[in-house]
Amino acid sequence: MNIKAPEAAHPLPPPGPRALATMEKLLDSAERLFAQQGVLTASVRDITTMAGQRNASAMHYHFGGREGLVAAVLARHGTRVAQDRAQLMTELGNDIHVASLMRVVVEPLAHRLLDETGCRYLLILEQCLTIPGLAAPATLHDESMQGLRDRLQKALTWIPAHVLTRRFEFVIAALLGALAVRSRARLDTMKLADSDAVYIDDLVEMLAAAMAAPLPLLMG
Repeated sequence: MNIKAPEAAHPLPPPGPRALATMEKLLDSAERLFAQQGVLTASVRDITTMAGQRNASAMHYHFGGREGLVAAVLARHGTRVAQDRAQLMTELGNDIHVASLMRVVVEPLAHRLLDETGCRYLLILEQCLTIPGLAAPATLHDESMQGLRDRLQKALTWIPAHVLTRRFEFVIAALLGALAVRSRARLDTMKLADSDAVYIDDLVEMLAAAMAAPLPLLMG
């Protein structure tokens, strides 16, 4: 008996101008409410209402649900973050100084502090790393981040791989927590003690020190 192979599904046509405009409005409102109220607590109705949509199912139609909407909001900035990080990695050449590598981690994210939408992105990114059940943001696990971890292993040869992994995870969590705090302060128009340049330099040195900290005596 001959079995006919299933026909390939036809790809969906790209969204037209009207659909793209609706998607942008939904992304704008979701970004604002996710940052203000929380990724899991902001209501779908409030998001669609703020976007000027009468149909509460608009979010599901365009993004497939909350998780797809979160991913799309993060992708707005995440693509640029990944590009900036890859560029800095290229500029490093063969440099494996820990502080230089930490600057590659810090700067692409910290530069999002320069505007309101970037600050909201950082608040959402920090939630996605710390709230159970949310998908890990792709920008924290892309090829350039793996390249960073490989270079750190070359720079810190005396640190066991599992310890290096633990420290790198700590560094990422600490960085996003610090950037979230500064983002809230920036959005609340609070006066900041240091310029962004000084703040970034301090973060780089702190995180480099954390990565290269002496091993416990029992481990060493």
